[in-house]
Amino acid sequence: MINTIRNCLISAVAVAFAGCASAPPPAEFVAPNLSGDAIDNLVLLPVVDHRIDTEKELKLDKWVHNVAEARLKKSDYVFSVETNRDTIAAVTRDGLEEADPEMIADIGPDGSRWVLLLVLHDASSKMTFGSSGGAEMTGYLMDKETNEVVWRNKEFAEFSMGGLMGMTMKGQMQRGAVELVTDKVLKVLPERTDD
Repeated sequence: MINTIRNCLISAVAVAFAGCASAPPPAEFVAPNLSGDAIDNLVLLPVVDHRIDTEKELKLDKWVHNVAEARLKKSDYVFSVETNRDTIAAVTRDGLEEADPEMIADIGPDGSRWVLLLVLHDASSKMTFGSSGGAEMTGYLMDKETNEVVWRNKEFAEFSMGGLMGMTMKGQMQRGAVELVTDKVLKVLPERTDD
């Protein structure tokens, strides 16, 4: 009898939380009339590390690209992954803030039109009774035909685990936060309806 009551309570709580889940907020910026179906042969660029403190080296391309590739596949995008860091050499903080057409023209591989750039602004981890990590990232979808940013989304994510087990996992919290924020950023890319 007690097990039945406990199972009912667990089910009720699960249903209540599922009902509270909401759609992610829209992207920070989407160009008028941008259609996900118009975006073909998207190029996922290397990750730009704009953290203030870059003393600790992170495996950003590996962490971010694994999540980004899964999200792009799930969203039915046709894409390729660019690993040559020279293709992002022209990226600057000011250029991104101003959506500088000259900078946009200089990034990405030759002949590409649609490029997706992910920029990490912050990633950290800390230990309390457990450990947690936080990360902040902006994604930019650029049309190199017009040298414009056509989509932009900025997100923050936290990843944590409590207790003694969490204390032993501190090293994984930063990675978990970076992976989580990547998915949050890309979750609101323009939808594709092509089959």
